[in-house]
Amino acid sequence: MSEGFRIEIAPMGFREVGTLRLRKNGKLYEFRFLEGYSINVMGSHLMLGIAVDDIRCDECDLKSDCEDKDGCHFFYPLLVREKDGKLSVCFQRYSFYVPGTNEDEVKKLVSDIAGELTRRMDLFSRIGKRIPYKKLNPDERWFVDSLATDCPPTPPWRRREIGDLREYIEEVKKRLKGRGRAYAEWYRFEEGVGVGGARADFFAHGNTGMLRAGILTRLLAARTLPRWEVATILFGYDEPIKLKHVLSSIRSAKSYMKAKKIKWVWLALLSFKGVTPKAEIYVSRFYKKELGITLVNMRTRQLTRNPVFTSKPMDKIFKP
Repeated sequence: MSEGFRIEIAPMGFREVGTLRLRKNGKLYEFRFLEGYSINVMGSHLMLGIAVDDIRCDECDLKSDCEDKDGCHFFYPLLVREKDGKLSVCFQRYSFYVPGTNEDEVKKLVSDIAGELTRRMDLFSRIGKRIPYKKLNPDERWFVDSLATDCPPTPPWRRREIGDLREYIEEVKKRLKGRGRAYAEWYRFEEGVGVGGARADFFAHGNTGMLRAGILTRLLAARTLPRWEVATILFGYDEPIKLKHVLSSIRSAKSYMKAKKIKWVWLALLSFKGVTPKAEIYVSRFYKKELGITLVNMRTRQLTRNPVFTSKPMDKIFKP
């Protein structure tokens, strides 16, 4: 860090400070901006916060499946630069990838990012300047990547590297036997099995009425939970995950669910070589309550999942 470098980070309570206007493909988009943290770097004023996209029902992709008849609200973590009273988005090309649908969760994400920055303030010695993303080092890229997902990647300085698919599968098994038991009892694990006409690298059978976490849990499960058969499916790829991979895996999962009367499925696609933007966008907008989908990008240590209740627990199970 250069001599004389100074940075100040102050919480601002996610107050609304103005409107962001962005033009893309000839169309003007407007977002409300909530300032979560004020950041002063060598005379520059940056704001870490949330862009709010208010969408009317007639404009929403979810259409009739949407439960909020007053319209939808999507939330994006964002770094904004303020100059002469005008707001401009930093790293705009890498922002607005995956919207969050729960405001509290996105606020927690922004707070977690700010917390890491207070411990690694040297990251802003270059991020505060207009440095292209490709010229940032891996630690600096973590900050930008954190803004492009609803599940932040583990910072490089906190990671325990997972080197291959075999090791990752073993880690997923441990998590299913631990945290995963809050949702189902996972009673059989298989690898390299056929699922709906495709070969899955990992498959776990589960049942929601067989919870064994404790006496109280068993009693509650017996009285309140139906005995649903559920499953976890993982496909690994030796190339970047593309839209065709997503569509193929969804067809396989649906076919298996129908044939075996599976109530819900956690479907994960993993690659050590990245994920294409088209695949990320499709998954972030895919809405089927019984099918939770997560893209596991081991190159950037990021997750992208679809906005349904079923997929929320997948963050803890599949996080790199």
